[in-house]
Amino acid sequence: MLIVDSREKKWKHIENYLWTHNIEYKIQKLDIGDYMLTELPNICIDRKANLDEISHNLMSGKGNYHRFLKEVKRAKSSGVHLVILIEGTNCISMEDVKQWQSKHSSITGGWLYTQMKNLYYAFGVEWRFCKSNQTAKEIFKILKGDHEGWMRTNRNF
Repeated sequence: MLIVDSREKKWKHIENYLWTHNIEYKIQKLDIGDYMLTELPNICIDRKANLDEISHNLMSGKGNYHRFLKEVKRAKSSGVHLVILIEGTNCISMEDVKQWQSKHSSITGGWLYTQMKNLYYAFGVEWRFCKSNQTAKEIFKILKGDHEGWMRTNRNF
């Protein structure tokens, strides 16, 4: 069964997919991520609306940074593979992040790429991208174990 974090916001598009496809889910507080399967608790997905949201999470000195880093560390120490699924972007791979430019801050794609890469090497964080209308499908694809595709796409990462 799919578990959805009780603090998840703006996930109606995902909930509609679950209802349409008669997929059972339960809402409860998750210590790591926003989505997981009860039968596979060693992998969790943390959904982000776009690259601006993740850049905000990675800016040191902000409260979100400490909360986000604490969650990443908790995943690693608990043996949980954390996948960050970023919606609302034209990125397909990590290399695409380098070209991104924020519309809301002076953060560059190069800076963001470096921060994301550092989290991958330090904590094993996997970064995935999708369009909002594909998020629910991508969640199940990831939770069911499609990590080889990510490794192929990001092999030089």
